[in-house]
Amino acid sequence: MQTTLLTKENILLQQDSTSWQEAIKKAAQPLLKNGSVTKQYVEAMVQSVLDAGPYIVLMPGFALAHARSEDGVCRLGLSAMTLNTPISFGSPNDPVKVIFCLAAIDPTSHLELMGELAEVLARDNIIDRLANVQTPEAFIKLLEETRS
Repeated sequence: MQTTLLTKENILLQQDSTSWQEAIKKAAQPLLKNGSVTKQYVEAMVQSVLDAGPYIVLMPGFALAHARSEDGVCRLGLSAMTLNTPISFGSPNDPVKVIFCLAAIDPTSHLELMGELAEVLARDNIIDRLANVQTPEAFIKLLEETRS
C-alpha cells in the first residue's frame, strides 16, 4: 500500500457516527486538514451517495467514499476510518465498519493505489481485522503485510 498516502495521521480508529453522512464527513477530516481536499469535496462525497445510492459500499463492511476531482481535490490523498458501531448505508453489503476516503486528482493517478487496495481487500477477514486494530501504525502494518 502506498504508505506515503495513507499515513498514521490519515487514519481514525474506533470512531462513533450516527449516520452514514456523518461517517463520510468524519472519515474525510484528515484529508481536509492536510489540504488534500476542500470542504466542497467532502459535501460532494455525501451528495454522490444521495444521488446515486450506496454504490460506494463495495463489499461487506467496506465503503470507499469519493467524488469527482473537480469537486475540490487539491492533491491525491487517502484516509481511513474504523467504526465502533457499524453503520448502514442502505446497501446489501451493510453494515459498514471500515471507510476509506479517496481524493483522486484525475482519472488515472489513483489506479495503482486502487489495484493495491483491491488486492488487499480480496483477502479473507481483512475488513474484520482492520476494524479491530488498535493503532494507526498497526492498521498500516496490516495493509502492508496483507499485500505481501
